[in-house]
Amino acid sequence: MAWDELAIEVIEQESNKFKEGEFSPPFIKQIKHPDFPKREVIMKTLADMPPKEEHRDLVMDVMLDAIAHMQHRGTAMKVLRAWATEKYADHVVIHLRQHHRAPFYPDELLDLLAEFKTKSAIEFLVDAVENHSFTANKYLIQIGSGCEAAILKILPKAESPHALALLMDVLQKVGTKQSLPLLVRMTSSTDGNIAGKAHQTIQEIKKRIGG
Repeated sequence: MAWDELAIEVIEQESNKFKEGEFSPPFIKQIKHPDFPKREVIMKTLADMPPKEEHRDLVMDVMLDAIAHMQHRGTAMKVLRAWATEKYADHVVIHLRQHHRAPFYPDELLDLLAEFKTKSAIEFLVDAVENHSFTANKYLIQIGSGCEAAILKILPKAESPHALALLMDVLQKVGTKQSLPLLVRMTSSTDGNIAGKAHQTIQEIKKRIGG
């Protein structure tokens, strides 16, 4: 899209109004145009202004779109952190599934899911580990014992030895006595690596929680 001088002048005027606190949804929607003048300036203003509840849906949509198209991703993430609440966890999960291929998920969005700590966020992170994400396991550790149930659900079905090892690494850090019965059964695995890792995980959990 080409922007003539008159259009840019109008954008400049609208941008100034916006920075003074006059929120214009049609103006914000224009951020989706990758060559929109003042794009990053407007995004930075969004990051610094107090979130307005009635505009959260629009801002989330526009920022996730910017991330999907690799447009000012760092600034877009600042806006998301300022505006997002846990009710948008599903939005972020859908975005990740539609616009990013495993295992190359943006760390910034995985970190955001870890902050949300919702069921859908945790399930996505566990699934990401199974799909060979390089970093999702550290965000599960960040969540803490709240991710334990989701890991125990997937652990007996996990087919990748690497994913199994990573998930048990998480349990070593956050697992409770609830993990022990399954891990004890896994020590009888015919795969020596799995059996050994399960035994190590049991020892680490007992050392941490006592017993």
